[in-house]
Amino acid sequence: MIRATRRMRKQAVAAWMNSLLAAGLALAIAAIASPAAAQDYTITDLGTLGGSRNFAYGINNAGQVVGEANTSTSGYHSHPTLWSNGVLSDLGTLGGSESSDNGAWGINDAGQIAGHSVTSNGSGHAYLWSNGTMRDLGTLGGSGSSAFAISATGQVVGDAGTSDNHVHAFLWAKGTMRDLGTLPGTSSSVATGINGAGQVVGRAETSAGHSAFLWSNGNMQALETWPGVNFTTAAAINNSGQIVGEVSIAANTFTTHAVLWNNGKIQELGTLGGVSGAAYAINNFGVVAGVSEISAGNEHACLWSEGRVTDLNNFLPTNSGWVMLYASAINDRGQIAGYGNHNGEMRAFILTPPGVLPSAQLASLTLSPSVAVGGATSTATVTLAGPAPATQIISLSSDSSLTTVPANVTVAAGSSTATFTVNTTSVTASATATITATYAGVSKIATLTVQPLPQPQTWQFTDLAVGSDNLTRLLLTKPDNGFAFWTLSPTNAITSTPLFGPYAGWSTTAIAVGGDAKVRALLNNTNGTAAAWTSQNPSTGSVTSTPAFGPLTGFSCKEIASAPDNTTRLLWTRNDGGFAVWTVDAANNITSTPLYGPIAGWSATAISVGADNKSTILINNTNGSAAVWTVQNAATGQITSTPAFGPITGFTCRDIATGADNKTRMLWVRTDGAFAAWTVDTAGNLVSTSLFGPIAGWSAPKVAVGGDLKVRILLNNTDDRAAVWTVDAANNVASTPAYGPFSG
Repeated sequence: MIRATRRMRKQAVAAWMNSLLAAGLALAIAAIASPAAAQDYTITDLGTLGGSRNFAYGINNAGQVVGEANTSTSGYHSHPTLWSNGVLSDLGTLGGSESSDNGAWGINDAGQIAGHSVTSNGSGHAYLWSNGTMRDLGTLGGSGSSAFAISATGQVVGDAGTSDNHVHAFLWAKGTMRDLGTLPGTSSSVATGINGAGQVVGRAETSAGHSAFLWSNGNMQALETWPGVNFTTAAAINNSGQIVGEVSIAANTFTTHAVLWNNGKIQELGTLGGVSGAAYAINNFGVVAGVSEISAGNEHACLWSEGRVTDLNNFLPTNSGWVMLYASAINDRGQIAGYGNHNGEMRAFILTPPGVLPSAQLASLTLSPSVAVGGATSTATVTLAGPAPATQIISLSSDSSLTTVPANVTVAAGSSTATFTVNTTSVTASATATITATYAGVSKIATLTVQPLPQPQTWQFTDLAVGSDNLTRLLLTKPDNGFAFWTLSPTNAITSTPLFGPYAGWSTTAIAVGGDAKVRALLNNTNGTAAAWTSQNPSTGSVTSTPAFGPLTGFSCKEIASAPDNTTRLLWTRNDGGFAVWTVDAANNITSTPLYGPIAGWSATAISVGADNKSTILINNTNGSAAVWTVQNAATGQITSTPAFGPITGFTCRDIATGADNKTRMLWVRTDGAFAAWTVDTAGNLVSTSLFGPIAGWSAPKVAVGGDLKVRILLNNTDDRAAVWTVDAANNVASTPAYGPFSG
């Protein structure tokens, strides 16, 4: 089974340490020289889990380090570890006992960790550790697996047993383990590194040995080697596509050469004076970390940068007690994780260059807006507790298919914030999605509410009025309180005003037509005030308006009518059932009747004006009966009244209109939608039209009468269509077409 070179080296170095201790460790430490100028580097022993050994294999940009450490049990028994903020933590296992087959090999900036651990049945399996939970990634059908690297987005690579007893490189993402295959004609491979673009490197069996490979977009290709060299391994790849690893001149030997593949071309990195070396890691600035023999043949941790190789032990004072043996990983801040000898024990370390500031923790995640219509976007902002000392990559996720976010967002060095876009999908009902940002094991969440796309606003036909010119006017209103007036010609041609409004707080509920054939509209405000508009020019939308009247405590303006003398009548009703009628002239002077009522059980619901300029008022009783009052003298409040009509089972008097003959038309509507119009004279004599309907879906809310004394009735349909019927004295009906529905 192909395994990573570093694991074999770890086992070899443990054996070497035992022999070295026996030979006298002090002499080896004393032989190390380091320049005084380099002693500003800080080395930190990462501690143990109770045993004597600890190994470090991976580091992220927050300075968190992963590896494995011996427990208090003797031998090579170990557990995966995470070192963060000065504390070494045991990550546990997949249910198995302590074993030498437990380790953590890679960590991303979100604090997600990849490694391998023993399961309850004794098999070694790859895992993904995130937010305290270790997830078994399974196999490719075989008995075991290992994970060696993890990308910024949580993709994991390693090797896994197949059903035909081979070992193949894998790429695990979003719950699925993908077999990356092998090089042609062979049966084994292992993946050891992955970058932000999802490019994978490793090594694969060949007919002559094994070859470093690059896997990208589904294709595995062997990397360039030197003539006659048949053993190459790729260990890591950065976001620029630079690859590092090692080559062996012959099989089964530790005599290797550290190499870099840049744009597909192989180049040797050199040594510290010895024969052998290996490159294990490369950061996004092209700095390489690994190991090299010194001239005396001992292995030392080293760096390659700008064509030079540097012994990391030169960065420490001679009395530090350390011999750094392996540099396993390096982050973009220049911090190096590895392991070596510290006062006679094999210990993991983190080596920090001078001037490196502590990583800034993730402080918050906010969304603007936090409520969005499906299909729209929201801007998210991640904020750190302070300026980022180096480029920091924040991992992102969403718990819902309603929203999509990028895999990560980058906070530039020196900045404390970064933004990204949250895309949403259409919904039929409001729903929420939780967006999560994670960095260095700290997660912040924000909730986005996604709402349905607003449906097109459907116009309502709210009122009608007819002037002495016999032209019908219709009031159309929108749910947002915008409105317009239509004028229907004798041939049903439509002339419309422009759209008025919406105006904050105002709505339009009724219209009337004066002797000058101009439309008056009643506008009510939510604060209780009211005003009357007069349409001066329907085609341009020119209007004049009264002042805003009120508010009057307990009163609301219920209805509007206009007289032949062009005065406007406003019906004000009080919440206890009392009411009064105002007459407003062209100069906005007001004449009011006295307050009528309250009269137990009765309320005033509609107003109209006859040719005699007298106001008529519809009053309804809670028992279903109705009567019409005529104001004979506004100043004194003198009235005359028809008898109380009804109650008539199932019927309600909905509206009234008064014609040029001074007779009042009463619109009676039945609960099933049937309706009839009565003509009532001042003596209470009445003539009724036929009973119309019921007509499925249609109802009659409003009535008007023209100078021709024909009754007009507004009919509304449940689908938001409307029509106007004209009924003559012989009950002949002429109807307009059905208008609508209209939206927008």
